[in-house]
Amino acid sequence: VAGSVAHVLAQLVVVYGLFVRSSALVALWPVLTVSGVVMGILTGIVAIHVGRRLEERRDMVEVIRNQAIECPDTGDIHPAKPETQTFVHRLRAEAKIAVVISLALVVVLVRSWWLYAGVLLLLAAVTVIGRVGFRPLFRHLRRLAVFVAVAFLAPALFTVGGPVLLALGPVRVTASGIESGAVLAVRIILLFLVTTLLSVTTKPESVASGLERILSPLQYLGVATPRLAQALNASWSLFPALWHRAQEMVRTRNLKKGWSAVADFLPELVAGLYTEAEQTASVWPDSDRTPGVSKC
Repeated sequence: VAGSVAHVLAQLVVVYGLFVRSSALVALWPVLTVSGVVMGILTGIVAIHVGRRLEERRDMVEVIRNQAIECPDTGDIHPAKPETQTFVHRLRAEAKIAVVISLALVVVLVRSWWLYAGVLLLLAAVTVIGRVGFRPLFRHLRRLAVFVAVAFLAPALFTVGGPVLLALGPVRVTASGIESGAVLAVRIILLFLVTTLLSVTTKPESVASGLERILSPLQYLGVATPRLAQALNASWSLFPALWHRAQEMVRTRNLKKGWSAVADFLPELVAGLYTEAEQTASVWPDSDRTPGVSKC
């Protein structure tokens, strides 16, 4: 519960500092705090059941670790085959990661439509040079449609100032609100495209080794950089697996039976992903290493 409430507070601070400078956000704090308490309790309940499921799978996990590691299905976007790899694919992973981080910071911190247009043109050029294809990118981008819509509507409805374009009772849509919503939506789309292009032009083990080299200065502070790189790479690469596993479970289970079905669905989903992450991590030794050859 404490973590959930702190998460809500951090979100409000970041949104106010970087995106929507509106006093209306302060009014949302009590409501979001209550929702944070509720979601914190639900998260704790799910975590308890996930722990029980993983206890039941203890012996099974050992068996799975000795089997071939299958890559999570990421849909219709995959890295090019070796014979079709391009200049973009051959770039060092740490160089591409550094470019992605730089572009992400610029997109988030600088508010300029000319900048956003320039970044979009750059990403389009990378897509062409890397032979990724625009159609698969757009297909995956559609999955963010609801999230982008909410990101646009929140500033549009809660930002005050500027000419009023539409008034619906207490809700007033202003020109500055529309602009703030458009900026936030464009930022999310650009961040998605930047990270997606990295993932489809770089092998997972290369991303892990690149992250480890970038994070290497942290080892002087006592941070286990190999483990941290593994964790970051696993969370990144397994996100598509979450989407596809959830879709498959919805198809194979009747979630209309009520709360009991939903209560069984969430722990099973998270426990399955945890097991899959353990499989992926097992292809890298824990000692001094560059990532081993993944069966992916």
